[in-house]
Amino acid sequence: MGDMKMLRLSRFVGAVPKFLDGMEAAARAATSIAYVDDAAQPLEDEPFAKRERAQFQDLGHTLVPVTIGDVTVDDLSTVLDGVDAIYVAGGMADHLLDVLRHTETDAILADRVRAGLPYIGVSAGAIIMGTSIDPAIALDGPTKGVSLEDYSGLGLVDAVILPHADGLLPPIHRRLSLR
Repeated sequence: MGDMKMLRLSRFVGAVPKFLDGMEAAARAATSIAYVDDAAQPLEDEPFAKRERAQFQDLGHTLVPVTIGDVTVDDLSTVLDGVDAIYVAGGMADHLLDVLRHTETDAILADRVRAGLPYIGVSAGAIIMGTSIDPAIALDGPTKGVSLEDYSGLGLVDAVILPHADGLLPPIHRRLSLR
């Protein structure tokens, strides 16, 4: 197993350039990053989802858009073979984990990160890295249409990750995700 390189964020992308070796803006376009947007899909009309993607695009890296719900294991493997890092956007952790499990891409994603592919997870993307997403569900409520029986995360970090535990974000998920 290689050295895992992971960045867990609550929101905003300011730490990303330093995480990706502090490259200058001119060199960033040469760095391709898979941008996984599945967690934001239940909230796609929310301004934060659009703002997060715009902030990341403004960093200047070459984005390879990936909606895991639309790809196969082989498709994801091919995408991950051709990128320098993976960015998993924020949104609803249970929706993201449900998509990963239903497409059976959870193992390939975790294996690639364990092998050294740099992983940037924001909010839901950070939450799934841990051992369980249960506390996030307790705070946000379940996403409509998601019926996970197992809230175990990918286990890339031996801890439960709850990026918004400070309570400074508005309760937007609770309002939008109730069944």
